[in-house]
Amino acid sequence: MTPRTTHAAARRGFSLVELLTVLAILSILVALTASGVIKTIDYQHRSNTSTLLNKVHGELSKQWTATLDTAKGETPSPTVVSMAGGDPERAKVIWIKFRLKQEFPMSYAEALNPGGGVVPIVDLPSRYARDLGGRTNANNPLTESAACLLLALKKTRRGTGFNAEQAFGASAMKDTDGDGLPELVDSWGTAVFFYRWGTGSLELDQLGGARTSNLTRDREDPGHTLMNMNWNSSAGATQFAQLLHAIRYNNAPYSWYTEPTVVSAGGNRLFGLDGTMAVVNGQDASDNLYTFRLR
Repeated sequence: MTPRTTHAAARRGFSLVELLTVLAILSILVALTASGVIKTIDYQHRSNTSTLLNKVHGELSKQWTATLDTAKGETPSPTVVSMAGGDPERAKVIWIKFRLKQEFPMSYAEALNPGGGVVPIVDLPSRYARDLGGRTNANNPLTESAACLLLALKKTRRGTGFNAEQAFGASAMKDTDGDGLPELVDSWGTAVFFYRWGTGSLELDQLGGARTSNLTRDREDPGHTLMNMNWNSSAGATQFAQLLHAIRYNNAPYSWYTEPTVVSAGGNRLFGLDGTMAVVNGQDASDNLYTFRLR
């Protein structure tokens, strides 16, 4: 007599439906795991970048203040006095701003010629010619401000030096564009951007008070000398705006909040901002990290 075959013995494998069900469950588990890993990695990138920007902000603020204090004790050049319409207080403010531009350039061109090439306003020798080694521009214009900022922070001011490698770590300094100069980079490996005066940022500007006030924002101009109605509409004021930063809004005198700011493009690696920190239409800047938000 032939032995009876049991149901368990007769079933040699899984049915197609069962295999598809298992595969679907595995796919969901993999997707959930991958999503969790990606979120964890992104959080770590943001946390590391925030830490870096806090360190950069602290050192930049210290050296910015040192430059301000030094410039306040200097005598403005005759061309600056002429640009200021002969007003000594305004000339001092303009001189201070040129010195900040000299000490904290945003581009190789600014580093080499802080007085600007448009109008020979001020005779300020470059402190960066040797550092740049003949370079007049980077392979990627978006990396120049990060390279210049790193050079600026390494300069000796008030007799004290700063060890960027020790403070920021080697991973925060890379030559991303291959021009031979390292830049400050965020945790995603993207060069940050340094905005000396982010006058296009409405969010930054709001830190200086309500938009109904046009006098209380500019920290380098506590006496509001740049807001004088007569001078603000003069040729000297136009030259000032060309070489330094905006001093008008809707064609009227307007004092912007002048806070030096360092920006990370975030995970999408897109800044979405123009050279004044104004948001560019159609570009995503929602994941950017700013030093002024991190204080």
